[in-house]
Amino acid sequence: MATEKAALFEFTYLGTDGETRMKQRFVLVVKDNAAYYLSCQASEEDFLEATDAFGRIVSSFEFLD
Repeated sequence: MATEKAALFEFTYLGTDGETRMKQRFVLVVKDNAAYYLSCQASEEDFLEATDAFGRIVSSFEFLD
């Protein structure tokens, strides 16, 4: 994804139980006038571990020609 345009968004919200704090991160990539996104979400206490794995997935992502 080295030459594509990309943006990273991250936000925190309450889970469906109204108490659990959840976090979500997504990466939006634009290639050839099409947008793609990869997303990761986890409880706030598990988010760091989840985003470590997510970062490895995002960095390995490639478009097939």
